[in-house]
Amino acid sequence: MRIKNYIGKQKFTCIICGKEFVDFISNKRKYCSRNCYDRSPERGTRPRNRIIKKCSYCSKEFERPASNFKTYVKHHFCSHQCSSDWWAVNGLHGEEHPNWMGGYSPIAYRTEWEKIKKIIKIRAKNKCEICGGTHKCMDVHHLIPIRTGIDIKIINHLDNLQYLCRPCHIEADRKLRGKDVTAFYDSQNVPQLH
Repeated sequence: MRIKNYIGKQKFTCIICGKEFVDFISNKRKYCSRNCYDRSPERGTRPRNRIIKKCSYCSKEFERPASNFKTYVKHHFCSHQCSSDWWAVNGLHGEEHPNWMGGYSPIAYRTEWEKIKKIIKIRAKNKCEICGGTHKCMDVHHLIPIRTGIDIKIINHLDNLQYLCRPCHIEADRKLRGKDVTAFYDSQNVPQLH
């Protein structure tokens, strides 16, 4: 049944800009446009569950959703840059890190290293010694890695080096991760180095 003289629309006043607009009563609009809605500090119907924290590196305050902050994390950062700077200063490095395996040795890569690389490349005929393919990135791989601390002349011996494409080199290094390297190669029948 229709009510006499019922139009269904009503005049409203925007709570941001004060402009009058007409809309259906059932819509209960507070704003005349999307722009006014976006400018409103009370936009949306749900409460904003956000937390303000202080950056552990630069001490600047920043705001994020509460779900971004884990209760077991002690340090919070306003940006990735602050995070990386903090970890560079305070993170575990070198022998203090639980995954430390000896590190880089500049002794292994002296001037004669370039000559050794050329010899290995010629020996392999510029092809990967595992898959036989070529790749835009080819590497010389140490069967027994430098990090074992064995004498550098033994480590850079031609029998301990392979010319590999990057995918095979990554796979070869992956197999070595977390293993006792000398025992691993003894079981693989690698030639004895002199």
